[in-house]
Amino acid sequence: MKLQPYIFNWSRTNENVKYIYDQIDNCTVINSGDTNIVDCCHNIGDHSYFSAQFKKMLSLHDGTSTILHIQGDASYHDWSKLIKDSDHYISKYSAGIYYPIVNNTSWTADKMAVTKPSSQDDNISYVADGDETVWFIHPDIINYFNDHNLIEILQDNKYGFGWDLIFCSICHLKQIPVIRDNNHIIEHPKSKGYDFHEAWIEFKDVMKNLPEEMKRIADMIHNNHKTDDLKNHVDKYCI
Repeated sequence: MKLQPYIFNWSRTNENVKYIYDQIDNCTVINSGDTNIVDCCHNIGDHSYFSAQFKKMLSLHDGTSTILHIQGDASYHDWSKLIKDSDHYISKYSAGIYYPIVNNTSWTADKMAVTKPSSQDDNISYVADGDETVWFIHPDIINYFNDHNLIEILQDNKYGFGWDLIFCSICHLKQIPVIRDNNHIIEHPKSKGYDFHEAWIEFKDVMKNLPEEMKRIADMIHNNHKTDDLKNHVDKYCI
């Protein structure tokens, strides 16, 4: 698997990002700042938030590699093992997105799990979605996003609520599995350094502006913990 790893940095995550950067080969930092903190660093200004960083990352995608996106405040003890396992399970399950578990996020593991069908491995779960903290996105999913100009939906999005929903909706729309590896648990701080109320308004705008068929899937994802609609949908293509 060809991999393009990216870490999103902002002022309070400098030291943690440097540590992660040293653990992962060929890594690139997208920095909300004006000064390089590592050798391979794209500085987009301290006025920039998640969506600006994500758009910059997509602009650097080579069209054929899986993207690994890591938020700068994530912590883990074995990034190389996570990357190795992602390669194995993305290939085995023909997955569009591979997630670890991430602690202290809104998309909790139990809320996002699709309880049927069972996977071939005890550590792998089919999921509806999985947050935007650490995830691997297959190039086919990124190319679909670009080819359908879905970035227009996020043109005015600042804080980033909705990117995961769109990419996971693409997977479920195309009947491509979204999987989570329960052997890997990422630590993430509870505190949020942004305006949650404004971010939630942006999320509702994303939901409202999705293409109709994708909106149907996104509604299933968002209500996964309440209904069996997505479980029944996933049952058609997950082995």
